Amino acid sequence: MPPHPGFLLPALVSRPDDRLRPVVDQILPNHGVPAALLVPPPTHGIVRAIRYILERHNVLEESPDGLYDVCERLPEETVAHIVTKTRQELPVRVQPHNATLGAIDAAKRAYERAVVDPEILS
Repeated sequence: MPPHPGFLLPALVSRPDDRLRPVVDQILPNHGVPAALLVPPPTHGIVRAIRYILERHNVLEESPDGLYDVCERLPEETVAHIVTKTRQELPVRVQPHNATLGAIDAAKRAYERAVVDPEILS
């Protein structure tokens, strides 16, 4: 299981290196949008939207001085704390898709908050 953002990102933000703050501020909401898009049954538009979000998101994580580089430089005690907290987490229960209009509208709103082109969902 990957580190839960509830442990990893606060550990990074509390560090004195302020260069990461803008990256963390973008990464946090980007994690919720694909999750919201997985609630309704998949459509071609939803798959395109998730790909679009992940392409942009990967740059924040994989670029030099991105999230992964910063994580590689964390002190051992910080890493140990994050690993311990992660192992204590319960597994995430997977729910069936929700095709109600409310779930689809919530996914659209989440997407619109993160991306400027909501037409990609069509």
